[in-house]
Amino acid sequence: MTPSWRAFRIFRLLGWNLRDIAALKRSHVAQAIAAKPRFRLTSSRPSVRSARRSPDVEVPGGQSQGQRSCRVSKGIQLAKDGYFGKFQPLAEQMRKISAEGAAYPMSLPQWVDTTTPQLFTLLEIMYGAGVASEAYTAAQEHAAILSLIVSLSLWRSVPVRMSCRAC
Repeated sequence: MTPSWRAFRIFRLLGWNLRDIAALKRSHVAQAIAAKPRFRLTSSRPSVRSARRSPDVEVPGGQSQGQRSCRVSKGIQLAKDGYFGKFQPLAEQMRKISAEGAAYPMSLPQWVDTTTPQLFTLLEIMYGAGVASEAYTAAQEHAAILSLIVSLSLWRSVPVRMSCRAC
């Protein structure tokens, strides 16, 4: 497994796992909104903040592989804007409202409709890495086929000399 392919695989897993954790966080807030009797959101909740510590991860595929890394970089940027920029502040606002004991400013359907596109931005990392790894695999396959064709054509062009010791 080459380093670039491993990195794309890691990005795919990262995108999926971040989405799972974020969905769990959204579910906790949704349960608090829907609860009869009302319960408070606690600070011990799943968090994606640890992934935020290194948002500028080195994306494989430098200048020569710009298109491949572009999809992953775009996914990271969408996650920064959508999830980290919109969902986390909104969830924190909801937690503060819960701590104060005030009424939530939105209903459960509004919460789901508002947060679903924000959570989807985390999957863009996974989708970008998937497209990038498919392009990388296709390029490797093309290079292998080309190498095989060149090797076979060179092998055919070398004259076969048979030496006869008895002659």
